[in-house]
Amino acid sequence: MEGSIKEGRVAQALLNERAKCNFDMDEMKLFFWRHQVNIEDMNSLITDLRKSPELLPNRFEFYEMDPDEQRTDLLKRLNKLSEIDREKYYHKFDPTTGPSFNWWVDTFQGLMPGIGLSFSMF
Repeated sequence: MEGSIKEGRVAQALLNERAKCNFDMDEMKLFFWRHQVNIEDMNSLITDLRKSPELLPNRFEFYEMDPDEQRTDLLKRLNKLSEIDREKYYHKFDPTTGPSFNWWVDTFQGLMPGIGLSFSMF
């Protein structure tokens, strides 16, 4: 049976490959994320993304949208994050301090021209 993010099912082939792992996966995760607080922040974001699986996680349809549709989609995602935890994602968020993970990087730093510029001006 194939895997499904929506149904929380992992493909058996992937489970078999993961079972062959001969290194400490937690140590590797720490290597990539640099600090434990970054891992905790990412886990918190993933938990929030799962609160709206139809909108927040990445999906293939996004890449088939024209630029206007992509901007609209990204703004819907930003609005949903605001509904989930406005304090965390907007009021208390400071991109100038650690940790190094920033949830908004793709949205505000060039993925979709027009959103970041407009948002930073107002």
